[in-house]
Amino acid sequence: MKIKVRIPGPLAVILFLAGGIFPLKSDALWEEVLDEVNRSGQAVALDISIEGYLFDRKGTMLSSGNTRIQRSIVSGTVHVDSVREDGDFQPDQETLLELFGGTMPRPGGIFDRSVQSRLTLTQKDWLYYNGEETVLYDYRFESEKQGPISGQIWIDPEKHLPLRILSVPEKTSGFLDTSRMDLYFHRDEQGLWIPYEMQMEGSRSGILSRNVSIRMQMGDFSEL
Repeated sequence: MKIKVRIPGPLAVILFLAGGIFPLKSDALWEEVLDEVNRSGQAVALDISIEGYLFDRKGTMLSSGNTRIQRSIVSGTVHVDSVREDGDFQPDQETLLELFGGTMPRPGGIFDRSVQSRLTLTQKDWLYYNGEETVLYDYRFESEKQGPISGQIWIDPEKHLPLRILSVPEKTSGFLDTSRMDLYFHRDEQGLWIPYEMQMEGSRSGILSRNVSIRMQMGDFSEL
């Protein structure tokens, strides 16, 4: 029997970089980030791999699964060419594709200037991340549908680009009671600044408590 895990609404917003997370009204660095991210056209991941694991409360793995999604762009539209699944634990790939899809930047997402009024962002500290000096921000997003979401974002102050986004919804729905997600960025061989990996940890309490771990890797980005 295959187990399908529904990605909770608040987390789904972040998975797709949707819902607009940060409204900086007077932060010069964030304004430069918005300019830099939106300088080029959209890039879309054509090769996506998803690993999912389900554990009991003691950390014993109950099930696992892998999904490989390959896509193409035809006349400016993204098409799913093939989906290969292995194992009995499969995260809801349709939700992941719909709400994230490996697109950078996304209209309506956090780097869209039209949604900047939806977030509160505070510069917290300067610190080293992977050997590079970065600026760390705290954020809180008030979503009308999904409720409050909070977390942190790491910015490269020289390149004016995001390196990592940590997101924690205060409320979840569906299979999970709590969840957190990390989204990582880098520049690929084509010079595109893209989200290359997402890691999610979630848990469900109660008699049949469960822990979930999901890792999504994105590659072969192409500009629309």
